[in-house]
Amino acid sequence: MKVQGSSLVLKAPEHPRAHWEEAFAKDTTNELDVEEEEWSAFTNDFDEEEWKWE
Repeated sequence: MKVQGSSLVLKAPEHPRAHWEEAFAKDTTNELDVEEEEWSAFTNDFDEEEWKWE
């Protein structure tokens, strides 16, 4: 994303998810902020009754 004149230009990245590993490695706190805590507390019937991790 960049500003060009009076426009905001959005451009798809050349490599989606590039540098994600480095970013996750830097976050060693494993602490959630308020928004993340609220989001993780949100549940629905599908998550509780149907979703299965395999």
